[in-house]
Order: sequence, then structure tokens, then C-alpha cells
Amino acid sequence: MFHDPLAACICVNRNIATFQEVEIYRKSGEWGAHLAKNTNTFITIAIDHNQFFQVLTQS
Repeated sequence: MFHDPLAACICVNRNIATFQEVEIYRKSGEWGAHLAKNTNTFITIAIDHNQFFQVLTQS
């Protein structure tokens, strides 16, 4: 089973994703994130679809 192809491809080529450092929070039962420094917590904010498919299909 191949659970998360995007995550696997990002492990091969980190440039597939654009990351932003954030602080995660929960308010009124909802999760969110706001920009923060020195948290060591990063979320993906953009994906290069062409690079993703290139890594996914390379042999």
C-alpha cells in the first residue's frame, strides 16, 4: 500500500513543497496555524505539481 505519495516524493526532493514556519493552535474546537519563528513546526503552503509528478514517475 502506498499511503501518501506526496510525502514520499517530498522526502526524495524537498523542493516539491514550499514550507512556512508556524505555531499550531486550537480555538473553539477548530485547528489553525499562524506564522511564527523558532517553533520548529512547518506546514506545506504550496506544491510544485510538475516536480511532484516527475519524481513520482521517475524510474
